[in-house]
Amino acid sequence: MSTRCLRVASYPDLYLDIHVTDGVDHVHDITFSFPGWGGRNARSPAGGEWLDKVFRPEVERALEANGHLPAPYISAIDARAPEKGIRMRPGRARTSTGYGDLRRLPTVFVENHSLKPYRQRVLGTYVLIEQALKTTAKHGAKLLQVGPCASMLASSMKAKPDLRPAPKRRMSRR
Repeated sequence: MSTRCLRVASYPDLYLDIHVTDGVDHVHDITFSFPGWGGRNARSPAGGEWLDKVFRPEVERALEANGHLPAPYISAIDARAPEKGIRMRPGRARTSTGYGDLRRLPTVFVENHSLKPYRQRVLGTYVLIEQALKTTAKHGAKLLQVGPCASMLASSMKAKPDLRPAPKRRMSRR
């Protein structure tokens, strides 16, 4: 099997980056964001569109059906001066959503607040993860078309993979 095929097998279809913060306490009990929210700020437009049009509606419905109040994750322009407003921007490459977006890996950043009751935080996160798994399973074929393996999968389906063992290399003694 070629290295190329092995790499395809090692990529996740969806990455969830889950956090608890002691920063700004929102009224919502679970917030999340991803590149492509509302059709904006995605370096990988196909992945952003899948997250916005497929993932987000299903996750929001599941959270609301279980008594949670989801919202997009936002941050203050200046944490010491909230009157300066809020921002929702694409993640930098050092963050999970920025890195995932650059790799064409659909990535969701999930944030709960430490001041919310523990049970509420855990159950909200559980519902989000459970629905993420269901959505990924249900819409997996489309997700594979937008993820980091899309081009590799397309080319590997056209040609049969080389399943012969790699030739043995001899170590030279010098």
